[in-house]
Amino acid sequence: MTMMTIAICDDMQADARKLHKQLERIVPGSEIRIFKSGELLLEELEKKRKPYDAIFVNIDSKKVDGLETIRKIREKEMSVAVLFMSRSDEYYRNAFDLFAYNYLLKPVTEETLEYVMEPLKKRLSDGNDERVIHFQYRARVYTLRYSQVSYITSGLHIVNFIGQTEAYSSAEVS
Repeated sequence: MTMMTIAICDDMQADARKLHKQLERIVPGSEIRIFKSGELLLEELEKKRKPYDAIFVNIDSKKVDGLETIRKIREKEMSVAVLFMSRSDEYYRNAFDLFAYNYLLKPVTEETLEYVMEPLKKRLSDGNDERVIHFQYRARVYTLRYSQVSYITSGLHIVNFIGQTEAYSSAEVS
């Protein structure tokens, strides 16, 4: 059984409770917290040492600015899986600019949730929750696992990621 720490940030309490119940069935034994606002979630994250494994955030709420909340979280933490929820696909592009793990349309069905959570559960149970480096070059985002990088050099606006078998340079990436 995979124990996860999950945050739900949604001011629509009926939606948040429904998602909580679904997650309890899909990932039993997990710690699941509900936050009514992005501010409350950010306050909790300041106190918490270990980041959440997954954060579900309502992106089209009047009280919860999901994009701004995740933007602030991403300044400090890139490894958490962020799952945006919305009643429309209006913010789809913005969500993935913030490295969304997924974008779920409400109402979220249990089947969809199982499909989305399965890879996360597997990653955590395999102990494969490895940190990654995200970088952007020419409007494209690249991801390298820490284990792929031996060291990093930079000079003249060029960043070089040197691995045991390969080297990546931001000037060569296209």
